[in-house]
Amino acid sequence: MERLRISKYDPKYRDANGYYTKDEWTEYYQIDEFFTTEEIAYNEYLIVEDKYVTAITAFFKINDCIKIEISDKEFKLTNDKLSDGHNTYLLNTFQNIQTKSIIEFDDLEPVIRLILRGFFWGKLRCLIKDISVEFGYDFYIYFNSMSFSADLIKEVNDLGLYIN
Repeated sequence: MERLRISKYDPKYRDANGYYTKDEWTEYYQIDEFFTTEEIAYNEYLIVEDKYVTAITAFFKINDCIKIEISDKEFKLTNDKLSDGHNTYLLNTFQNIQTKSIIEFDDLEPVIRLILRGFFWGKLRCLIKDISVEFGYDFYIYFNSMSFSADLIKEVNDLGLYIN
């Protein structure tokens, strides 16, 4: 099994030891600390989040994965925290996945957003192929597969994400 580590962190800001030296947000709850207004913070966050959603959905789509298991779920926040300022679609998804572990490809996007925002943690695993996505700390994601297509690598790079 091969593994790709993908992140928003530009390698040009790494020192000789590989440490990332640029000061920026690493979790959803930190975005207000790095921008001047709440609206700018949320909009800037969404640009990055959309890149991750696109990369992950492309990984499953390229591999013809139509059913995905959410395994090893750990719920960190409750429904009342999510309902504050979040849309109904995310709230409904959050409520559904508390009892549901298998989702269709078309239902993947809000699950990814909830994981990236720290409402819960879990692994996404394709039911028909041996591929998966794991979420690490500090906005790192890991694609696991026997091989990775050139199309996927190109798409991730074109999004402005980095493969380390």
